[in-house]
Amino acid sequence: MDQQPILLWLRRDLRLGDLPPLLAAEGRRVLACFVLDPKLEASSGDRRLAFLFESLRDLHNQLDGRLLVVRGAPEEQIPAIAKAIDAEAVHITADFAPYGRRRDRKVAEALGDVPLRAEGSPYAVTPGRVRKDDGEPYRVFT
Repeated sequence: MDQQPILLWLRRDLRLGDLPPLLAAEGRRVLACFVLDPKLEASSGDRRLAFLFESLRDLHNQLDGRLLVVRGAPEEQIPAIAKAIDAEAVHITADFAPYGRRRDRKVAEALGDVPLRAEGSPYAVTPGRVRKDDGEPYRVFT
């Protein structure tokens, strides 16, 4: 019997070579998708959106046309896509921003029994990983 596919939900880090959630899904069938969130789209300027769309076009080309891009609320779109492909799990890169954490909680709840698996970080060093001598994380960055 064929394994269920993995849904790779791309967000901040539109790259393939060293993407932690893609590496974690190695050897599996993967559908890569990007959800254009109307809330983030409305708060973005023209240059930011132009850069995003150019990055998505480049990624689409790298994937030989196999990047699914949809517009809508992630808590609606991701569960619908996962259900449509009978995904075993949804893989993401962890998001540490307040909006991203709230969004991911909503998506995880809407997914029900399909796990939302966070792998790695979009940053060179995962927030909280570098600590002071007393073991506490840095709170002020200068």
